[in-house]
Amino acid sequence: PFANGFILNTSFVAQSDVEFIALTIVHEATHARLWKRGLRYGTDVRERIERICVDAELAFASHLKDPDYFSTHVTQKLATPWWTAAQVTERRRRAREILWPRWLVRAHAKIFGR
Repeated sequence: PFANGFILNTSFVAQSDVEFIALTIVHEATHARLWKRGLRYGTDVRERIERICVDAELAFASHLKDPDYFSTHVTQKLATPWWTAAQVTERRRRAREILWPRWLVRAHAKIFGR
């Protein structure tokens, strides 16, 4: 885990090229640096923070073997924002399903309707 609680999914690591894993680490490390400097991930600054993290990925991508390929991939991520309230809720739901026992996921959904 990183400072902000990020955990690399083992299936992502097993199925990804090392460059994509490195880009992900750069992105998440940028979150940790911003957090350490006091910039909290609130709904009012989510887009700004994610763009800063993507900029860090782009800077890193420029040093890879095929910078245009990786820069295009990173830039395309911005076309589908992952920081909206709906996307954050969905990611949390999926994480619960992966990390929690099935009975607890069902109980949580019954109680909270998610």
